[in-house]
Amino acid sequence: MADPFYTSLLRARVDFSARLQPWDGFGLNYVQTCHTPDLAADPQDYGGFDTLSDESVEAILDLLWGPDGPRPGLIKLFLDPHHADEPAPGAAPVYHHRRSTGSMLRFARGALVRTQARGGKLSLITTLYGPPGWMTLQRAFRGRDLDPAREPDLIAYLVDWVRFLREEERLPLDYLSPHNEGECWRRWTPEGHDLPRDTGHDYNLHWDAEALAAFLPRLRRGLDAAGFPQVGVTNGETFSWVRFSGWGYAAALADHRPALDALALVTSHGFYNPYPHRWHGDHYSAGFDRLRALRPELKAWTTSASWGKMDASMAWDYYNQITHAKVSAIIPWACCQRPRLWAGGDPNPGTAIRVFGDGTWQIEPGYYFYLPMARAGQPGTTVCATSCNEGGLFLTAFSGKGSPHPDAFVLVNCTDQTWPVPVEVRGSRSMAFRAFTTDSSRHFVDAGRYEVENGRLVFEAPPGSVTGFYGV
Repeated sequence: MADPFYTSLLRARVDFSARLQPWDGFGLNYVQTCHTPDLAADPQDYGGFDTLSDESVEAILDLLWGPDGPRPGLIKLFLDPHHADEPAPGAAPVYHHRRSTGSMLRFARGALVRTQARGGKLSLITTLYGPPGWMTLQRAFRGRDLDPAREPDLIAYLVDWVRFLREEERLPLDYLSPHNEGECWRRWTPEGHDLPRDTGHDYNLHWDAEALAAFLPRLRRGLDAAGFPQVGVTNGETFSWVRFSGWGYAAALADHRPALDALALVTSHGFYNPYPHRWHGDHYSAGFDRLRALRPELKAWTTSASWGKMDASMAWDYYNQITHAKVSAIIPWACCQRPRLWAGGDPNPGTAIRVFGDGTWQIEPGYYFYLPMARAGQPGTTVCATSCNEGGLFLTAFSGKGSPHPDAFVLVNCTDQTWPVPVEVRGSRSMAFRAFTTDSSRHFVDAGRYEVENGRLVFEAPPGSVTGFYGV
């Protein structure tokens, strides 16, 4: 237990009347084909559904999308490079959208059915993982440079995938993201070929900031011409928010009015690393703020984030993205993982479901630490102001006003001590909250009902815990 002297000075507050950015929800991402260059020789299903029985797949979908699960409102789907072979000269490409996406599509359809069954709403974003190699100047998978003569082919590739998802699969696709970490120019040789020592990385295509800004209006026109004005264009996904801001992407968009007008959503991955080296990443909103000053209605989504150590620090990381990067959604990386299928080992090995390849699977701690935050931040709620004067305790709050969801907040204790936290509750419609706790030994267990008396409730937060409070 923390020292009584210090606990007497502890102050914590959630203010549901101080509403900040809109919240579109937490999400999940199923990764299927992520770095194989040859589907015939090396078919790939990183999520592992292809190794599981139908009963196991349905059980996993129930865990992730059923009424007792995290109830995420978002899905991210990848568009890999294997959807079209190089056409003969003068011929149009033939698209094969199902040959490398069967498990991913099953995941999305299962999520949609379960979300609709409980009266929820699901939104999808799709990301270009990388184009077919024949569209690059290197004419190879993971070639660095788009062949300018093939830009119409790339736009057609993207647009036909949108058509397929919306019209054939009947999936509620809302956004199209044109690149995956396209800023990372060090992933190739000087000639633009894949680095032999780096064969485990996923598909990419390099986009410098100015080329990306010039491309976005043309992509927007391609979607409009094909009859998809309702599908919004994003700026693609840098490795982190510090790269989006500091590597010139926000500035290029701000300085190119047609690109800024084409933009429907600001997106980036949100990988965090505090050390100043190649993979430095941080959460701050400088680039997003610059764009929002020009277009105040814009929102930002983190479209890939780490499960971290699958402990309370994961929720702390999400707190930082919501509070400091000012995002309106977070979608963690790969919620199902079959580890041996990532050459060299996945650099983000945390997940919700571990699949072993022999027909077995297990729930990982990441699932239980994700639950309190995802259940609190339901789509349509609003992020609210919080504060706490202890560096190891963090609060994230979501107002349910104007939505079918209750007011909710999450208390994260990253310390190794139990803290009795007096939470001042302002502006809530609820005078009582039901608490559910996850820590090293408890998996989203009912921690009781807490009445708001004299404007506050007191909760003894266990060490290393994430506790969700949901308005009664």
